[in-house]
Amino acid sequence: MSIGQIIFGIVSWFVYDKITSIGYVLSGIFSGTTLKLLRKMRLPKTMQQSVNVLKEENEELKEIMKN
Repeated sequence: MSIGQIIFGIVSWFVYDKITSIGYVLSGIFSGTTLKLLRKMRLPKTMQQSVNVLKEENEELKEIMKN
């Protein structure tokens, strides 16, 4: 989507209004950056969830081994 916005912004620079095209290009850059940051943030969150599950399982095993 963001690539399409940037391409449409470049095309509209020559065909339509320059102010409109600047808006499309900037929104494409903003949405692309946001999407990339969200993808980077998902990986650490998923890893943290996996670590938490492993910690819980480890605690359960410790309790079982004590008995």
